[in-house]
Amino acid sequence: MLIEVIDESKKTSFIIKIVEAVNEVSGLLPFTTVLNVWKDEVYFPLPSELGLKPNTHKVELGRVYY
Repeated sequence: MLIEVIDESKKTSFIIKIVEAVNEVSGLLPFTTVLNVWKDEVYFPLPSELGLKPNTHKVELGRVYY
């Protein structure tokens, strides 16, 4: 699923690709949220919990991962 995110204050938009929980996200559309941008990454809260498992990885100090 592709979603256009519109930033009215900057008069810009971009497209994001939703891979997981497509049906749940489409049921929330349209919604308003606050974007948090860090470099090329964009984070934003949804108006509902999706119940997805966290995608985290444990790493060891001093190891190199790629």
